[in-house]
Amino acid sequence: MSIVFENVGGAHESRCLMVVDRVEVSYCEGWDSRTRAAAGPLSLTLAAERHQAGEQYAVLLAAAGRPLALIEVALGELHCGLRFLDEQLRRLFEIDCRLLAGGRLFMLEQRKDPFHDPEMFKLHLREWARVISALPDGRVQDSRIHADGHLRYGWHPADTEGYWVDAPAFGGWGQFIRAFPEALDAAGLEIPETVILDDVSDPHGTGLPADERPGSRHGRWRRTRRISHGCSRQERVSPTTSPAASSCWIPTRRSRG
Repeated sequence: MSIVFENVGGAHESRCLMVVDRVEVSYCEGWDSRTRAAAGPLSLTLAAERHQAGEQYAVLLAAAGRPLALIEVALGELHCGLRFLDEQLRRLFEIDCRLLAGGRLFMLEQRKDPFHDPEMFKLHLREWARVISALPDGRVQDSRIHADGHLRYGWHPADTEGYWVDAPAFGGWGQFIRAFPEALDAAGLEIPETVILDDVSDPHGTGLPADERPGSRHGRWRRTRRISHGCSRQERVSPTTSPAASSCWIPTRRSRG
C-alpha cells in the first residue's frame, strides 16, 4: 500500500490517493454500522458454498487492517451491493445492483455524500445528499440536496449503458470492485490489476442464523411490492428481471444504520 498525491484542479490543488496493492479478504454476514464492524464471520468454504447456492453473504475488503469496502452478495435474491467506508468506518458511498438477464448486474441506486450530522438528517429526512436511481429502460433520477438546501429531482431519459457490470465470480473481488471507478475515486482508492488478494477469513466462522442476517433483519432484498411504470422519488427502485420491463419492484424501506 502506498500514498500518492494527485493534482485535481491546478498546481495548488491535490488530493491523497491510496494505491492498494494487497487486499485482505474476509467473509461475513454483513456490516454493522452501529459497531462499525463486520458481523457474523464466515469461513472461506462456507462463503463459497453460499455463493454456489445463491445464498446471502458478504465480503470485507481491507488494507493493512483497515476496512475499505464491503461487497454484499445475494444472487439468489438477484441482489449485489457495495459499501465504501471512510477512515472512521462510516458509510461513504453505496451502490445497489440487481441481477438481470444475461448474468449481468444493473446499478439501480448510488448513494453518495452522506449526512453524518444528525441535525442534517433531521432537516432533510434522508441520510444522503445525493441519490442516483436508474432503470434499465433508459431513465435516471438524480436526487440532490444542494449547498443552499434546495432539493432537485426528477426522472429523465439517459444512456444507461454504463450502469451495467458483470456479476462477480467468487474470489474475483479485485476485478469486481474496479468496475466502480466513481466510488473508488470518491474513497480515494486505486486498486491495480496486479492487486494481491489475501484470504484472512476465520476458518471456523459459521455466520449467523438466517433470521439474524442483515438482509433478513431489515427486509432489504426480500419484501417487495410491484408498481407500475413510475417510482416515487423517496423509494428505492429495483426492476424486474427483464431489462425491457416497464414495471419495477420497490423493497420496503430498511432502518437507518
